[in-house]
Amino acid sequence: MFSLSSLQNNTDLSRYKFALKLLVLCAFFLLIVLNTDFSLIRQELLHVKPEYLLYSVILSVLIIFLGSERFRFILNSYQIQKSSVDLFFIKYYGQFIDNFFFGFLGGDAYKYIAIKGDKKNVFKSIILDRVTGLIVLTFLAIPGGLFLVLQFSKDL
Repeated sequence: MFSLSSLQNNTDLSRYKFALKLLVLCAFFLLIVLNTDFSLIRQELLHVKPEYLLYSVILSVLIIFLGSERFRFILNSYQIQKSSVDLFFIKYYGQFIDNFFFGFLGGDAYKYIAIKGDKKNVFKSIILDRVTGLIVLTFLAIPGGLFLVLQFSKDL
């Protein structure tokens, strides 16, 4: 019989936490598998040029890397030291978790838990990362929007 009093030490507790996390991950994966039409995905992928898939993977990795470097710079300003590789995987896992939680808060919660240090400064870093990301997106969207307006105005 499972009870909290039966947990002898932190090792037992961490094993149960890991098992629970693995169970939740498997449940999400099963939910995706059961609700996905793989024949439709296969059919669509056969019509995509392979170089486009390669470009999208390269671009995704580059975006995650640049975001993790921006976050590393912000963390360093709060005297929280993390390696680029660690932050890359934290950012990657956070984006994976964001696929399951609405509002992209799951990834931020994962970052908050995964980064050791003064939690107040970690929280500030996450908020600042979000704000700088919004600023960067704004500066990218303005020229992109102008380009689209100019393209559509030529067609009219």
